Amino acid sequence: MYLVKGNQQLARQLLHDKSDVMFAGVVTGNHPGLLWVDHPDKPTCALVWSTGLSGFAFLGVPSKSIHPVAFTAFFQTQIGPILLQKDLSFFEFSRESKEWDSLLTPIMDSSGWETSTQFVYRSSHDQGEEPSLVIPAPYYSIELGESFLRGRDTVIPPNLDFVTDYIHEYWYSIDDFLENGYGYAALTTDHEVASICMSTAVYQSTHAIGVETLEPYRQKGLSSTLAYQLQNRLHQEAATVWWDCMVSNIASQKTAEKAGLHLSHRYEIAWFSYPAQ
Repeated sequence: MYLVKGNQQLARQLLHDKSDVMFAGVVTGNHPGLLWVDHPDKPTCALVWSTGLSGFAFLGVPSKSIHPVAFTAFFQTQIGPILLQKDLSFFEFSRESKEWDSLLTPIMDSSGWETSTQFVYRSSHDQGEEPSLVIPAPYYSIELGESFLRGRDTVIPPNLDFVTDYIHEYWYSIDDFLENGYGYAALTTDHEVASICMSTAVYQSTHAIGVETLEPYRQKGLSSTLAYQLQNRLHQEAATVWWDCMVSNIASQKTAEKAGLHLSHRYEIAWFSYPAQ
């Protein structure tokens, strides 16, 4: 497979309306990651690494030009070093077609792989009556604008790096986020950031969003309220929300539902130990 840089042409060739937004953002070239395709000029399938997710996705159906022996060599020389560099002992992936399985089977050990289900929640402009959520006292919320993120606002949180570090996990720079993304933070009366919710990837008019709440401030309704505020902000821009969580993450599912998002679809993820034990 060929390592290429993401761009809009590749997006048109490889993506569709249910493509995972986190990986779609890498294919478009807007978010950090790596992209390999089966053909440098006319690709029909791809393997994508998302830096933000620390995971992989197989797009499309593997073409006949990908031979099992060559794919195993590719995996050992290209993917193995990434896992080693990131200190990952498992190869975690999603796939749009199970035809990839025959290429992956020779790489695994005899224990095989494990699977789980991901839930995707989405917003829509015509989803009926929405909840009305207000940031709970004594907290207050602020939109993530340039002055705030650059530390030039009237309020400078002592833990501003909590916000900027999170942005750098998913975006190339603060500038990229400010140009293409949106977000909110909940602050305490001492102006410490307690919770954040922001765009983590963008594909067309859909924003994948992520939330993070510091341990002392969890279960106070901050995440769902910020997600609700961000959803409303995105709707003003004629954009919609993509919220992805594991089937076992009941708290995340409840947060999405409380924010007014609805379950769109499910998909499978899988993982196996690598290198084989």
